[in-house]
Amino acid sequence: MMTNPDSVAKRRFVQALLTGCLLFGIITGCKESAEDVSPGKGDGGGATEVGVPDGAAASKTIGAAGGTLVSADNQVTLTIPAGALSKDMEISIQPITNEAMNGLAQAYRFSPDGTTFAKPALLMFRYDPRSVSANSPDAFGVATQGTDRVWYRTPEVTVDTMTHTITTPMPHFSDWTAYELFKIESISLAGANYVELGGSVDLEMLFFDLVEPIDIPSEGKNITIEKVEFRVAGGSANGSVKAAENPAQNERGVFPARYSAPSKNPPSNPVTVVADVTLKGKKAKIQVVKQILVGKDYFRGTFADTPFDWQNLHFMRNGNDVHVGGYNDNPSQSLNILLNSIDLTAPNRTYAYQDRADKGAWAEFASNYTDEHGGWISANFDCAKKAVRVSPGGVTITQISIVNGVEYIQGRLSGTFYNLPGTCPTALRYFPIEGEFRIKNTFSSGRKPASLANFKGK
Repeated sequence: MMTNPDSVAKRRFVQALLTGCLLFGIITGCKESAEDVSPGKGDGGGATEVGVPDGAAASKTIGAAGGTLVSADNQVTLTIPAGALSKDMEISIQPITNEAMNGLAQAYRFSPDGTTFAKPALLMFRYDPRSVSANSPDAFGVATQGTDRVWYRTPEVTVDTMTHTITTPMPHFSDWTAYELFKIESISLAGANYVELGGSVDLEMLFFDLVEPIDIPSEGKNITIEKVEFRVAGGSANGSVKAAENPAQNERGVFPARYSAPSKNPPSNPVTVVADVTLKGKKAKIQVVKQILVGKDYFRGTFADTPFDWQNLHFMRNGNDVHVGGYNDNPSQSLNILLNSIDLTAPNRTYAYQDRADKGAWAEFASNYTDEHGGWISANFDCAKKAVRVSPGGVTITQISIVNGVEYIQGRLSGTFYNLPGTCPTALRYFPIEGEFRIKNTFSSGRKPASLANFKGK
């Protein structure tokens, strides 16, 4: 995804402003208990827009006996203990757009707004490990937006990286979100969502220090970065990355580096750049990852020993069915693949061709649609055998990934496509085909990308 350098600079400025305003606001406006989270403290600096409803709300009546309410999207669970409320109350959770700095997925509005509890409620967020920069207990926080529109962190957060949940005590209702503390941004991709072969991109590993301003003691809960080391997963064949020495930026939580792509297609694509972050007083390193696409999307191969390299590509999902296609400037020449009933929790495997277009894998290569004999398909009637002849081989999905919020499919195909140039007893013609593809999702319906199983591996 293209990143505007001006927008990145603005984001860094807002980040610094927000951190400074948080410090000033906490010094001048916090309650006696540093563990209290109040929606009214702060001086208004570093404020963001207020989110707007974005999805279905969930509601339930909960009273003095306590109870649990799960958001309609199943991403948030609110548990109110017995004795927290004095009377029955209609509680609701409304997903909203997330305006928080580095907010994770959606934010949520809890109503009635301003409700407080005799005992803290428990708020749990679920997260998708494929969509975060670091799957580490030290990589997440939870924040609530005050009436001044500033986001304030909660001091006590528990992260379970096995169940992928983030939990915090909740003293009151307002707008809440989970957020990431670490992220790698690309800041010099101009006009493309990929790095050219042999090209480079400037990166920054950003530390969003919204947890504790360093000048405020907090019982050892401050996070201090001791060292950041960059590397490329999979070795030099996938490119190289070099950190830029800039102590002034490092002190502000900005760690610059430059990734250089190889001159030919890397073994892993997208490539994964890793920032190994060492925190002061911690033994384990936090692995912050960033996926970078190298080279433009492609759908290429050979049919009947003749090369094809489609320039117009598309990939879509409809429920559990996948359609991958490509064509050149003359749409009568194309290659289309249909994969039926894919298990999207484990899609990476080979799908054998079947005798019907609504089963398994089905493919068609059109050499010329204007000619009735221009279509070559993966299964066709063989007059001599008086039966449908199905191609050997199949279509292999090697990866379905989400890169910068966009879904991509990668894979390959092989086999033999058949053409029946007339009615029986005309002999069936056939040619071999091989190809490979990487294509972004041009449109989809049904399941969201977050429901797919592939993690952005290290």
